[in-house]
Amino acid sequence: MLAVVAVWIRRLDFAARLHDGMRKSDLQFVQVLETAAWSLPAAILASATGCYLALSTGGTDALVVGITAVASCASMVAGAVIGGVLTTIVIREGNLFRYFKNR
Repeated sequence: MLAVVAVWIRRLDFAARLHDGMRKSDLQFVQVLETAAWSLPAAILASATGCYLALSTGGTDALVVGITAVASCASMVAGAVIGGVLTTIVIREGNLFRYFKNR
């Protein structure tokens, strides 16, 4: 949801880029890079924290808990990227004036 909100707030900027001649595929690629730029560090920090907590408890399931932390953080990054790209698909150049009026 955070990626969807981040794209939706910037929809005027994205529509303006499309109006200036940027291809939709290029805009989606930029969105993938931007979303990965903020979601990957957060996921790395969260998975490292999860692994540290799993290992510090000293339980027998520490490896399973660590793998689960890494897998859940990876799925959150994938969800953020997919959500950002799908929201970018919805933005149209033809709605540029409407986006501007609603700003």
